[in-house]
Amino acid sequence: MACKNCEFYHPLQKVVVNKKKKTAMTFDLSRGYCLKSTVFPANKPGNPIFPPKAEVQDLPHNRAKVKLVVGDETIPSCAYYKEKV
Repeated sequence: MACKNCEFYHPLQKVVVNKKKKTAMTFDLSRGYCLKSTVFPANKPGNPIFPPKAEVQDLPHNRAKVKLVVGDETIPSCAYYKEKV
């Protein structure tokens, strides 16, 4: 019942770019968003890309309300846990 096995877990990733070789490598970090507890601002300037299943709302202060979790940890009182299919 670890967070990383939940349908609403979206891992944070680090992208390392090698400009000389024109390549990029992506590394999954041990933490991620709980998409059920995170709200992204819809009124953010530009053309933002949100994770799939992310909740997007008009927020007055234009900042995300973020809930970060550790992928290997289990939150026993989590009401949103849903096993990935």
